[in-house]
Amino acid sequence: MKPVATVTGTKESVGAYFVGTQRRKIASLLNELEPLHAAFVVVVRGNRGLNLSRLSHLPLRANNCGKKVKAANGVYKEFSNPFLNTGHTSYSSPLDVANILGQTFAEVSAVDSYSPAFLAIKNRAERMPLTFSSRQSFPYNCEFKMFELQTALSQAHDSSPGPDGIAYNMLRHLDAVSLSNLLHLFNRVWGERSFPRQWQEAVVIPILKPGKDPANPLHYRPIALTSVLCKTLERMVNARLAFELEKQGCIPPLQSGFRRERSTFDNIVYLETQIRNAFVRRNHLVSIFFDV
Repeated sequence: MKPVATVTGTKESVGAYFVGTQRRKIASLLNELEPLHAAFVVVVRGNRGLNLSRLSHLPLRANNCGKKVKAANGVYKEFSNPFLNTGHTSYSSPLDVANILGQTFAEVSAVDSYSPAFLAIKNRAERMPLTFSSRQSFPYNCEFKMFELQTALSQAHDSSPGPDGIAYNMLRHLDAVSLSNLLHLFNRVWGERSFPRQWQEAVVIPILKPGKDPANPLHYRPIALTSVLCKTLERMVNARLAFELEKQGCIPPLQSGFRRERSTFDNIVYLETQIRNAFVRRNHLVSIFFDV
């Protein structure tokens, strides 16, 4: 979401902006130190057989430091199979629960759940032929290089593997020959335009929404675990597309999502600046937000 209306700045508003920026930097540093301090307290108070060397390789990020400390200390959330209720029938066996959740997810994402107006727009858009033309000589159509594969693996976060059971750590520890073979596989998929069928499969994990009734199958959010091989190739393709879009100036200057060195805080700071400018100049500021 980004503001639509803008207000020109003045000398007073620019000064207020820099004062606010310094305050935000201090608040940001305090927010980053708070979970680190909490993690240190957990280690000191609960140091009963905890191997601190297991924490030496963990990145000190404010958003996941607490989770890393709990994991190293063996603290995990308990899990129990849910009991689902549909109408007047209850299900408790894992097979029945899995079938009910799968059926619910399928119904939610089915075409029948769309409104007639949206269906008309969807059908009309899908009937339009794609008129994209390109040449093999363009840089974004060439075969991938080894540095692109290595960059994609270094930027990937550890996540649960897909149906093939291959994890990111397994790919990071491949030797030079195995990495070369993996790059050859990706280039074959890229050049032959043949997407492996196994990469189209996923393990769906139901996650209960916060504060919702666990007995209602509609209160679960499906999380799809796909192959990390597929996600690695997607990351390599996305890097090329992002570079090309940035170079061609196709991305609006105020867009911060999915862009390097940017975050949603940039839009918040921009909006706050426009609000302060409006106050200083005694003007009105109109903002429109779209939740899509």
